[in-house]
Amino acid sequence: MQKSQRSPSSAKQSRQSRGKLVLALGILSLFLIPGDIILSSILIILFPRSFSYKFDELFAPIHGLILLLVPIFGISAWLMANKELRKIRDGIVSPTARGVTRRGKFLGISGLVVFPFVIFAVLYSIFPARSVQSYKEAVISDLANLSGHAYQYRIRSLEGGGGGGSYEGYKIPQTLAENENGIYTVAAVYRDSVILHGRAKQVDGTVEVKVDPDGKPNTTSWTYGGDFR
Repeated sequence: MQKSQRSPSSAKQSRQSRGKLVLALGILSLFLIPGDIILSSILIILFPRSFSYKFDELFAPIHGLILLLVPIFGISAWLMANKELRKIRDGIVSPTARGVTRRGKFLGISGLVVFPFVIFAVLYSIFPARSVQSYKEAVISDLANLSGHAYQYRIRSLEGGGGGGSYEGYKIPQTLAENENGIYTVAAVYRDSVILHGRAKQVDGTVEVKVDPDGKPNTTSWTYGGDFR
């Protein structure tokens, strides 16, 4: 009795298809960054901004790794799919893998096409978050300088255009009331103290401070609003 032999085509198609791997790489290349953006957005909604910013700073290396992996996954899916489709055409891999391989290739190419636009969106969304602290520090610095200006007014004599020992009547000069950092006003003025208010221009943040009789900002009176909280 003669043993049955496998046909040449069956022998060629014995190699396992990598179509599912191609599909997985394509999915990662297209949805990895949007998933990262969605996660960051959820954190901003559910938690205070300060926590969200600290979370982003803590996981900044992971965000950078994701940006590096996306084009690698996309190119790998594209090249691997081409190789796999050639094997299917040559009969080395079963034709049943053609559909999943083509879908993986399409997703990988789509990920590479979308990648530059996603990068722009990520940078646009991350930049304000990274800059909030620097804007806050700039406004605080300006208010500290205005505190000294207010004190100079307080100790200047009435004849010299000052307050004669009082903050009453103090007004921020037009040249100091606005700069590239923010807009500054006098929120309240008393004999022995003045409250200065600053509103940032680039972000939605405010700072308010009480200036003591010695011209120094009261360390316990700093209050922050908007993005500066």
